Amino acid sequence: MKKILILLSAVILIYLWGCDDPTSMDAETYTETSILSFSIDSSIENGGSYTFTDSKIFTTEEVTATIKNEGDSELTITNVALSGDDSDNFNLISEPDSSIAAGASSSFKIAFDGLSTGEKNATLTISNNDSDNSTFTVTLNGTGTSRAWTEVTSSLDWTLSTDSDTVVFNNELCSVSDSGVYSSSDGKTWESKTTSNTYEYGSRNIVFNEKLWNMGGYLLLGNDKSYTNYDTIYSSSDGANWAQVETSGDIWDGRSNMGLLVYKDKMWILGGRYFSAYQVSDYYSDVWSSSDGKTWTQVTDSASWGKIICQGVVVFDDKMWVLGGYDGSSSSYLNDIWYSSNGEDWTEVTSSPGWSARSSFGVVVYDDKMWILGGYTENESYANDIWYSSDGENWTEFSSSNDWAARSLMGTVVYNDKIWLVGGYYYDGSTYTGTDYDDIWSW
Repeated sequence: MKKILILLSAVILIYLWGCDDPTSMDAETYTETSILSFSIDSSIENGGSYTFTDSKIFTTEEVTATIKNEGDSELTITNVALSGDDSDNFNLISEPDSSIAAGASSSFKIAFDGLSTGEKNATLTISNNDSDNSTFTVTLNGTGTSRAWTEVTSSLDWTLSTDSDTVVFNNELCSVSDSGVYSSSDGKTWESKTTSNTYEYGSRNIVFNEKLWNMGGYLLLGNDKSYTNYDTIYSSSDGANWAQVETSGDIWDGRSNMGLLVYKDKMWILGGRYFSAYQVSDYYSDVWSSSDGKTWTQVTDSASWGKIICQGVVVFDDKMWVLGGYDGSSSSYLNDIWYSSNGEDWTEVTSSPGWSARSSFGVVVYDDKMWILGGYTENESYANDIWYSSDGENWTEFSSSNDWAARSLMGTVVYNDKIWLVGGYYYDGSTYTGTDYDDIWSW
C-alpha cells in the first residue's frame, strides 16, 4: 500500500511541476512571436489607409509613423518602400530601425508633397518577419491644391535697375544694383542701406561668412566707347558700409556676367566676359575659388562647359551645377547641364533637358529640386515658363506661362519658404524700347 501511495505522489509531483514550467510544453504549442503594429496619429491595420491634409502643391506635409513590436521576440524590418503611379508625390524622410526589440517602438517620417493638383495615392509597404503580417501595407492619400503667384508689389518707390542682384542677407531680402542697396523683410516695405555702393553693371553679389560681397563688372566710358573691366572685390557686414578687399597673388581677370556661388566654405567664380572693345568680348571658361576673398586659386583654366556667360549656377545635392547660358565662342544659347564636386572635373548630365536654350534666367533650389524661371531664349524672345528637376537630368514643365510678364535678368531667391522673383528686363524689338521691371512676386 505504501509503495502505491509513493508512486501516486511522484506522478502528481511530476504533473504539477510540468504545469508550472511552460518550457516543458511541446515546442509545437509555444513559439516566440514578432507582432507588428502601425500607427500615424492612431492605429492602422494591415491594408488600412491614411489621408494627409489637403495642401498646396510643392508644400511639404510631414507625419510621424510608428512601428511597435507587440510580440515577445525581435521584429526585423527588411524593407520599407513606396509604390504606385503617384508615389513620387510622397517621400520617406527617414526610415525605421531594422531591428525592433520586443515591446519597443521605432518611428520614421513620411511626407506628402503634391507635384500637381488633384488626388494622389501610393502604397506604403513594410516587409518584416511578423508571420501573420510579413507584408504590411498602408494606402497613403493626399490632395494637391492650386498655388498661384502673388504680386507683392507692382511698383517700388525706388529704381530697381536692370541686372540687379537679389540675395538673402541678415534674414532679409536684399537688392543690390547701381541704384544702391535696399533690404526688406516682406517684399513690400524696403529700407535704403546706401545709394552709393560699389556696384558696376554685370557685377555679381553673394553672401559668404556673414558678409555681402560684390565682385567684377564693367564700365562703358564716354564717347570713345572704351571699357573698364573690373577685378575688384568689395564686402560689407551690413549692406551700408563697404570696404575694398585687398587681394594678394594671382587673381582672375576683370570680368562681368560670370557665375558666382558658395560651395564647401569657399566662393567660386565660373566663366564670364571681358570687353576688349565696343561690342567686342572675350569669354572665359576658367574656375577660381577663395576661402577669404583675398587669395584666389585657379582650379581650371578650361572647364568642360566652355566659354559662357549669364549661365545659371547653383549648389544642389552637394555639387556645383552650371545650367545653360550664352556661349561666346559659338554665339549660341545653351541648355546643357553640368555638375562638379571639385570645380575641375565636370560631368555633363544632359544637353536636352526639355526647356529651350537660354541665358539670364532665374535658378533656385526649392523643395529639394532645382527650378529655372524665365530668361532670354535662343529664339531671341523672353520667357516666363517654369521647370523643375530632382536630379538635373529629367525636367518637368510646371507651367508654360505665369502671372508675371516674360523677362530676363531678374533676381530669384528662396526666402521664408517661398520663391521670390524681383524685377527684370524686357526689350521690345518692334518699338526699340526696353522695360526695367520693378515688380516683386512670391510663390
